[in-house]
Amino acid sequence: MSIIKNNQSIAKYNLTNNWIPDSVARKLLLELKENKNIFIFDLPETISHGLKEQHAEIMKKRKPKKKKAKTNKKPIKK
Repeated sequence: MSIIKNNQSIAKYNLTNNWIPDSVARKLLLELKENKNIFIFDLPETISHGLKEQHAEIMKKRKPKKKKAKTNKKPIKK
């Protein structure tokens, strides 16, 4: 669990093909609330409906920041 909490560089976790009990999923969601750098966090379909709703609520407003496009300003010729 501390990997999710301490690692600030990973923005996507995919745990869909893993069997995770609800007790572990609850702990993962607590860690997810604290780490705002995670933008995609996929959990397996086997977790309970209540945890799926919590997950959706946490992930609702998380979107990666878009990089600004660099514009090459050319000097105006007179």
